Amino acid sequence: MAATFSDLHTDADLQALNEYLSGRTFISGDEISRDDVKVYAAVLKKPGDGFANMGRWYDSVALVLAARFPGEAVGVRVSARAAAPAPSEEVAKDASNEDDNDLDLFGDETEEEKKAVEEREASKASSKKKESGKFSILMDLAPVGYGIMLTIVDDLVSVDSIIEEHLTVEPCNKYVQSCDIVAFNKI
Repeated sequence: MAATFSDLHTDADLQALNEYLSGRTFISGDEISRDDVKVYAAVLKKPGDGFANMGRWYDSVALVLAARFPGEAVGVRVSARAAAPAPSEEVAKDASNEDDNDLDLFGDETEEEKKAVEEREASKASSKKKESGKFSILMDLAPVGYGIMLTIVDDLVSVDSIIEEHLTVEPCNKYVQSCDIVAFNKI
């Protein structure tokens, strides 16, 4: 059987909880449960002397919670606030009849949004400068066993042209059978 407590901020409701707790240690059963934590959170402060059963229960829950969550709460304040009144039927009808032009369910871009995107892309393209690629290359020449370290500017010379035009032509091809690139780093 589930117990229901409406508003634990008035003396009448606190008295109902006090009567419910007569002969009980906790809200549901003999051990602390989520029900106890819920009701404990709804009670703003420790009840006065007129609520003996509730005071005993409050101390028991506080003791268990303090053991499980040591330290003092310093960052949160909870205040009781009256619930907002429900909107009248007239207000609800007016709200449903309004035209929601600002709600776009399909995500279509407006002309303004398209223009803003184009301007952003244009500014990005103009701000990017084409950097000349400088690379440090370490090549191993076989079977001679020599290593060659080169620094090249990619706009002026490519690695393929170095290998094909300089290392595989006469007289180098007598000594170089293969060329392995060991390291290729951007500077």
